Amino acid sequence: MSCGLLPGQLAVLKYLVEHRCVRPDRAKRLEAIERDLDPKGIDVKSTLDSLLGAYVGKTPKQGKVHYYVNLGPTLHVLKEHGMWRPGREHRI
Repeated sequence: MSCGLLPGQLAVLKYLVEHRCVRPDRAKRLEAIERDLDPKGIDVKSTLDSLLGAYVGKTPKQGKVHYYVNLGPTLHVLKEHGMWRPGREHRI
C-alpha cells in the first residue's frame, strides 16, 4: 500500500462514498455510520478522526456532528487499492 491506509480506514472511506456522503449537506451522522459498520469490528470514531482533513470532513448539522468525504482524494485511494471501479462516479 503506497498511501499507508489500513483496511479499516479504506472500509470507512468506501462506506461514505457508497452512501453518497460527499458534501456537507449530504453528511452522515456518526451514530449511523457506527451502527452500519459495527459488524465489521471497526472503531469508527478513531478511524474518522485519523482521516479528518485529508480524506474526511465533519460538519455540525442538527446539533450533532456529521461526516462526509473529500471525493477527489478518496476516489483516487479507493481506485489505487482496487476498491472502486472506474466509471462508477456517475452514481455518486
